Amino acid sequence: MNNLIEKKIEYLLSIPENFSKDDVVDPVDGWFKHFHKEALWGKSKPKFQFENYVCFHKNYQFKSFGESYAVYLDDGKFYLVGIQKPVTMLMQTDKMEIKVITQILSNDVEIKDMKEKMNQFAFLTKSNSDSERIFLDAILNYDQDKSETYEVNEKLVKKEGNLLDDVASSLKKLSPFDKSKEEEQESTADMAVKLRELASLRDDGIITDEEFQKMKEGLLFKK
Repeated sequence: MNNLIEKKIEYLLSIPENFSKDDVVDPVDGWFKHFHKEALWGKSKPKFQFENYVCFHKNYQFKSFGESYAVYLDDGKFYLVGIQKPVTMLMQTDKMEIKVITQILSNDVEIKDMKEKMNQFAFLTKSNSDSERIFLDAILNYDQDKSETYEVNEKLVKKEGNLLDDVASSLKKLSPFDKSKEEEQESTADMAVKLRELASLRDDGIITDEEFQKMKEGLLFKK
């Protein structure tokens, strides 16, 4: 393992409320063993090898969080993933699912692209807690020429204009599906504001043109 990879691992493990794989053997190793026992495909993929993992966000241990962030290393590259934890119901245990979100800690990947993929994942699957925002902020702000350990951005803790800005929550507020049919129609001025906000998200590369069109249609043609 070269020095740069070791530095990146040290940086990841310096993030608050982030655990190394050695700290999460119980119960996380069991998730992987169960997957390998039950799965019919995918067993050889790097993301399904527990030994490849560097760290897990603390939410792996809470039942209230169905998914948790983690980072694995493969062929010298680091990948951020979302792990859907297995759930046992009526004596049957589901297999865990792992979504690769983006490659991280690399000068070959634009911060804008990483940020977009993180926000898309959060919008589609989960809302980020404060500690998860800090975790993602640390990843986005890594600089291999400067960063050795992560210093918490106090703005994230206070929820004041953080880097991620919880775009997922912002988009959900714009979604027509969050409003009941009995609510009064919004004024033309309010609608224009929301459309401009959506256009800004699209122009910043946070949502795609296709997502913009769907959300715009949802605002304009909601029942």
